[in-house]
Order: sequence, then structure tokens, then C-alpha cells
Amino acid sequence: MGVTQKRAWLVLAVGFFLFGLSMLVLTDDPGVLTVVGGVLLVAFNGWRLVTAVVRPFRFRIDADGLDVRVAGLRRTLAWHEIDAIVLCRPAATGPAPWLLLVPAAGVLDRPLTEPSPVDGRKGLLLLDLGTVRQSVDEVTAALIRFGGGRFVDGRQHRRPASETPSFTTALRGYDQRQIDELVGQGLEAFASGVPAQRSAVRAQIESARTDLAVSLRGYDIAEVDAYLDRLSADLADEPGPRAG
Repeated sequence: MGVTQKRAWLVLAVGFFLFGLSMLVLTDDPGVLTVVGGVLLVAFNGWRLVTAVVRPFRFRIDADGLDVRVAGLRRTLAWHEIDAIVLCRPAATGPAPWLLLVPAAGVLDRPLTEPSPVDGRKGLLLLDLGTVRQSVDEVTAALIRFGGGRFVDGRQHRRPASETPSFTTALRGYDQRQIDELVGQGLEAFASGVPAQRSAVRAQIESARTDLAVSLRGYDIAEVDAYLDRLSADLADEPGPRAG
């Protein structure tokens, strides 16, 4: 199955390129701002148009794997090189779901920063499905057909808050002591099963998140944000009946 990109951005790029060109050619005695604006529009949108011709978008799903020319990744990935391909909704993106690639160990020589909502393994955000012509259902059906168990619909999946997280240390990240205290309070409230305690701690966590300190060596910001989202959601759930 070939996945094709929507062309609305291409029409806009052509329009902005021509507008920038008109600013430079048709304006009598253009000022500095007009010249700078025209040059930027022509340069940026011209680069986008040249890129679309020289290095066109390509995303194909078939029995051999994924043939991709997106997100700086330009190669064919055989299925044995892919641990998982996850349909997810990253917090920092728009409303459309994305495909998250979790490669097998040693396959990609590049940073993997996006945690999988299923098991927390790091992956690469591969494709915004809001930018392609095929529907989410069509892409999902092709991934199920050819990828089998490697495809996971992670849109509604979240790891339970009862799992103690293990965050990566980053050059600039959230203050470790502050996060450890927040997570500890959240896990304690989650384990208590007391709705009032869960609600109070959840409100405390949400309030603290607006002013989290960043240190030179702290916990990876994206990982912490994703975990606190899950923790907050689990604290909002009503606890089930206790056994015994």
C-alpha cells in the first residue's frame, strides 16, 4: 500500500513563493523590510518546492517492510528491523494520530526521543496521519496485514501508574529530587485506593507541573511529562473493589 501526502502545503508553498517574488520584482523602490521579507519567502518556499521534487515524500507498506522517505529517515526498513509500529497521539502534536517507529536494537543510528505509550521504549515519530490522503483505518489495515503483531494501536493505551518509572538523565531536564517527590506522592495515593487522597494528590501534581524546575542534569522532560499525564489520569480513575 502506498501512502500519499496531501498537497495543500504544496499549493501554499507555491503561493508564498510567488508572493515573495512579487515583493522583490514588482515593488517600486522596496524598503529593507520588504526586501528581507521577500528574500525569506522566496528562499524558504523555494527550498520546500525543490525538496519536494528532488527528495519526494514516500511511504509504502508491504510484505517487505516500510519504504520511507519522511522525518529525515530515507530507507527501506525490513520487518525484522522493526520491533513495533505504534499508532499514538503524542501530547505535543495536533489532533491527528501519528505512527511511532520503535526500531530493533542497533538499526537506527540517531536519537530516539519519543516514548511508546505501550511500554515506554524510545522511538521515532514517523508520520503525522493528518497530512496524508489515506484514512487512519486504511493505514491501520495495511499495517495489520503486513506487520502483524508488530503493529499496536496505542491511542487508548497507558501504562499503569503503579509501575515505578525509570527516567533517562538528560543534559537539561526536570530537577530529579522534585520529580522523585511528586512521583512518590502519586504512587502512594494510587496505592491507597482512597478517592479523596487520590484527588488531593492529583490536584497537587497538576499544580506543581506549572512550575517544575529545570536543572543541568535532570530527568528527560518528554519522559516525565508523558508519565505524569498517565499518573494524573490513573489517579482520576475510580479505584476498583479491594480483594478479600
